[in-house]
Amino acid sequence: MNTQSIVITVLVVLLVAPSAMAAHRQESPEVWKGYTQKLEAGAFLQVRMKDGTKVKGYFIPSAGETLRLRPKTRIPVPIRDFQFSEIESIDRKGDSFWSPGMKVLTGTGVGIGTVMLILLGVYAYGD
Repeated sequence: MNTQSIVITVLVVLLVAPSAMAAHRQESPEVWKGYTQKLEAGAFLQVRMKDGTKVKGYFIPSAGETLRLRPKTRIPVPIRDFQFSEIESIDRKGDSFWSPGMKVLTGTGVGIGTVMLILLGVYAYGD
């Protein structure tokens, strides 16, 4: 084996090792319980379960070994309880003002305003 192949092998191992280590890291249920104790009621969260499912919803404070969440759905559904031991990750999300409908209304308003300004300019120039 020459020096070049040894260096390439070492570089590949060094590049692959951190990602392989990160993929197997899982937080304990106590970590998620401690995280949720610091959240305020109504915080918007995305919870990813170990089975791969994701649920977005509003946090409801509770005591015990479960995370209570009011799922954000088009049709209201009951509050769901999740065991901390089944949770893979909890991400805090911003429940933003910019819903798809608000984006459409804003774009329409900007378009109408632009057309009105152009017509006003044409009218003013024509006199």
